[in-house]
Order: sequence, then structure tokens, then C-alpha cells
Amino acid sequence: DVAELEQATEFEKSPSRLCDWCDYKQFCIEGDTTMILPINERKTNSNASYKKLWLYGLPFSGKTYLANKFKNVLMLNTDGNVKYIDAPCVPIKDEVQVDGRITRRTFAWDIFKDVILELEKKQNTYETIVVDLLEDTYEHCRLWCYDHLGIEHESDNSFKAWDFVRTEFLSTIKKLMN
Repeated sequence: DVAELEQATEFEKSPSRLCDWCDYKQFCIEGDTTMILPINERKTNSNASYKKLWLYGLPFSGKTYLANKFKNVLMLNTDGNVKYIDAPCVPIKDEVQVDGRITRRTFAWDIFKDVILELEKKQNTYETIVVDLLEDTYEHCRLWCYDHLGIEHESDNSFKAWDFVRTEFLSTIKKLMN
């Protein structure tokens, strides 16, 4: 029997009362095909309508200057270094409003997320989005998360805080990329 099972290539379904406890019932008996792999055929290559480009280099090496030459570009700038560009720019920085004794702070991360929400509406003519500097946006995200969690550093709430910062940052960047 063992030799016959090892050589078998097809296995007939044999439903029984034991199927109720099987983790694969929905795939086997009920015919859910979500686990089946796709056919091994290549898709036709559709030319992508946009490119994702990462420019990395030393400070003042011309990254922003180069990005400024792109067509219909929007700069999301975190370092204030925009005196040599002429493209539309949104400063990504904390905004502080003082009204008498009341101080209201809008975190840079909230501004960055608001810009992404506006871009998702696709009611604009921008073809290129430049985040200058991406590492600054991560720091803005960390500070925003600290405020929401009521902590001063990720180590104050170890894994939860670290995961919160990481998830918040990556999910927001994925929204921007999409």
C-alpha cells in the first residue's frame, strides 16, 4: 500500500465526517480555488506609465537640482533647501500657531499625510513627486508617533512603539508610491 501511495499522481476526494475538522475543507470539498497557483505563463509586457527613482548622494551634490528638471514636478521638501529650484514646493515641517496663551502644533507628518491624501484624489497635473529628504520624513513620523503614544522614545514602549512607527511610516510611503 505504501509503495502504491508513493507512486500515485492523482488522489480522489473521499469526503467523510472527518472533513469537518480539516483545515483544507474549503479548498478540497467546497472547491475554493484561492490556493491554486497561476498558470506558468508570462504576461504581456505593458509599458509602465511611470517610473520609481531613488536618488541618493552627498549633501549638495545636485539631487534636488536634477529632480527640479523633471516634468510637472511637485517638491515635498523637508530641509528648506529650495532656493535653487523653481518647481512648486510644499514645505514639510511642523507648523506652530500661537493664539494668546494657546499654542497649536501641526506635526510635519500630518502635513505630509495631507499632501498624500490630496495627491490620491488625482485632481492635479503633477507627473513627478519628489520627497526631499525621505530620511527626514521618517523622523517626522517618529515624533508624530511619540506624541500619539505619549512617549519620548521607542524604548519607552519597546516593541509596540517600534512597530507603530514602522507600520505608520511604511503604510504611508506605500500610499504615496501607489
